[in-house]
Amino acid sequence: MKLLYGTVALVCLLAGCEKNIIDKLGMIDAVGYDLSEDKEVPLMVTVNFPNVTKQGVYQNKILTVNAKSSKDSRIRFNHRSNLKLVSGQITVALFGTDLAKVGIKDILDTYMRDPSLGPRVYFAVAEGTAREMLEFQPVDDTNSSLYLRTFLEKLDSENERINYNTYQFNRDYFDDGIDPIMPYYKIRDRNISIDGYALFNDDQFVHHLSPTLSGVLFTLRKDTPKGTFSIEIAPPNDKHAFPDQLMFDYKKTNWEMDIEIKDHKPISVKMSIELKGSVLEYTKDELTDSEKSQKKMEKEINEYLIKKSKELLKLTQELNVDPIGIGGYVRNKLSYEDWKKLNWEEVYPTIDMNVDIKMKLINAGQTK
Repeated sequence: MKLLYGTVALVCLLAGCEKNIIDKLGMIDAVGYDLSEDKEVPLMVTVNFPNVTKQGVYQNKILTVNAKSSKDSRIRFNHRSNLKLVSGQITVALFGTDLAKVGIKDILDTYMRDPSLGPRVYFAVAEGTAREMLEFQPVDDTNSSLYLRTFLEKLDSENERINYNTYQFNRDYFDDGIDPIMPYYKIRDRNISIDGYALFNDDQFVHHLSPTLSGVLFTLRKDTPKGTFSIEIAPPNDKHAFPDQLMFDYKKTNWEMDIEIKDHKPISVKMSIELKGSVLEYTKDELTDSEKSQKKMEKEINEYLIKKSKELLKLTQELNVDPIGIGGYVRNKLSYEDWKKLNWEEVYPTIDMNVDIKMKLINAGQTK
């Protein structure tokens, strides 16, 4: 009898479901947000979705509308297509630079409230407009949305970078001890490539961080366990047309942050990081398998990373953004009352920042 009641209940639930015929749906896989030139409908939204004709021909459809909000754009899109456009398959959301500088809070609200979007949509900033990037055809004959998705998934699987999705961005956006970031993409050499990361203050894009300083950022963050670097150790000369390069990968073996507190305020921060890595390429004309050569390379790596770390920390203090999450560690050192009394935005630029990085090479290879 219990089984019968359960079956009846299941049938009733299924009968109440909305019927969607797959051939009549447009499954949006990427969306781009830009500022429009019309003040009445200030948001320009571009969507990318696959479509298969009755003849079995695959097409990549792109539509753009101007709307008052992201929710309003859905209605306008369905007035522009014979398919019912649904957002359950969105994997990438791009923000054009002009819109990102104004702020993306209203769009974030949609991603937090709409359960059909899910927490795993990748966020990224597009140099120029998101529409231009979604309309761009990469050289390998795939569409831009698929290209971006596989690009981000590849970086995620390599675990060398943080690729912000809905959950990750909103987590840092609402955390008062860290500022969020996003991957920054540009069109270059007839292809789409990652070009560092976008720094955000609250919901506003404030600075494009170069690929080099982005790599330093992830070296300083505790939550990225490994990475790869290529550094220039000597400029071109009469003998060599190209600069000498040292390329290495690393894993973090230790990460510590020491915070000095005075009068209930942080006055200095010191990050101590230990790395263990391998040389991937060393273009100088010398052997690298001796202990002396390894010590020399370790010193070059340490000096380079410390120098670039100081450059990055100075920049973040000038911009008053905290992508490393130093504020979260300061908050944990203070009482709840002291943290609430502290004006972190005023204090952060005044803190004395210090970094100590030590690389231990476990494999230097052999070159001549």
